[in-house]
Amino acid sequence: MKIPEYSKGQEPVLKATIRVTVLAQETDPVAFGDALSSMSLEDIGREIDVGLWIGESQVIALQALPEDRVVPELVAMHNDGEFFNCDEDARFEAPDRKPEPEGQILRAQVAQGWSSETMAMLQSRFLDEVGLKQEFADWLDDRAAEENDAAPGPGA
Repeated sequence: MKIPEYSKGQEPVLKATIRVTVLAQETDPVAFGDALSSMSLEDIGREIDVGLWIGESQVIALQALPEDRVVPELVAMHNDGEFFNCDEDARFEAPDRKPEPEGQILRAQVAQGWSSETMAMLQSRFLDEVGLKQEFADWLDDRAAEENDAAPGPGA
């Protein structure tokens, strides 16, 4: 990983994306998902450590942020942009939403001249590297089942 240099002797900011997997005995998946989405990481950890859940975590991405991406990332996480002693001028120029990954992906595809087949292979490699291939396969099965259930039956 290349660590970018920051001005004014600032320490670089690293961004880690972590996947947390939780197993719990619950009867209502919607209520469980809603509860999880409103819980802090501390609360989820407590349920795993001393509660009725089993869980594990895995780092799936680690990158060093360029200095000009720190404030937008902070703002996207609902911070005021002042953490890490960021330059005061940068806080006022920060966008109020995350950069769109679709545009970033498309720019990389065009710049590299990657075909649709190459993109599919890269996506498959990514899913394999971050351990989400089975989750993606299950998601595809769910989408197929929804489409098949929505399709009119014979003679309709």
